Amino acid sequence: MFDLDRVSIIAIATGSILFFLRRSLRYMRYFQQEEYYPDRFTRWWLEKRAFDSRGTVVAITAGLATLGVAELNLPLALPISIVAAAILGIIAFREEDPRKVGKLTLKMTQRVTRIYRLALVIYTIAILLVAAGFFHNASPVAVGWFWLVQIIFFQTTFAWLIAANGILWPGEKRIQDGFMQEAKAILGKVDP
Repeated sequence: MFDLDRVSIIAIATGSILFFLRRSLRYMRYFQQEEYYPDRFTRWWLEKRAFDSRGTVVAITAGLATLGVAELNLPLALPISIVAAAILGIIAFREEDPRKVGKLTLKMTQRVTRIYRLALVIYTIAILLVAAGFFHNASPVAVGWFWLVQIIFFQTTFAWLIAANGILWPGEKRIQDGFMQEAKAILGKVDP
């Protein structure tokens, strides 16, 4: 049987991942400016109150609307989820691209690319694992609660970048050490 609640959960997960694709680039710009130091980046996030508001408003609205229609026994969880997921995609891709716009643009270095891609993979796996739990017990109420769980995901976008950076740090250290050895070798040949 075609289960509309499960399709709703897939729509929510898709919208969340699309939102992360662009929103994480915005945070990545500031992470780069803070030289990939998690403490400085977290401090910046707290001081600037760089909490997500747009995605959160969509998630709260869709979650409460879905829970409301579930209470009234109206089969509207899927349309609400599709519209809200589309709004997340529109919000994400209408935002300025931090690689092109801003006083200091995001430089897509190899390091940034590695952090960004790994954060996207970790985020996607986390979303899919949570979605699987709701998928197993799919109902209009589960759809509403899955929307509300997205608030946590949206508010922790910066943390996924920090986690990816932490996982990549040993390899990054080797790369940096290699650059240092190469520089020493070049200076040794010049002998200033």
